[in-house]
Amino acid sequence: MRIGQTITLVKLTDANTLLVSTGRIIATPDLPRGCRTKVATQVRDAAKMLENYGGGLHRVLFYGDHLRAAHQMGHLLGLKVIEET
Repeated sequence: MRIGQTITLVKLTDANTLLVSTGRIIATPDLPRGCRTKVATQVRDAAKMLENYGGGLHRVLFYGDHLRAAHQMGHLLGLKVIEET
């Protein structure tokens, strides 16, 4: 994972809800616990992220800012899209 890279994280939490967030990779922690691939990200609004964070762990990570595309996809599929950041 490239430090400084903009990313989008998404998670389908149930049949009706898509969680999405964007940020920038600031570190790649090397810890023995948890997932094999780990990133620390800087987000636009950490307080909002904390308030809106749901669905547990294990998001899908995409390089780039794909927030608009996630909203469009959610609309086409009839999903409620929640921006976590």
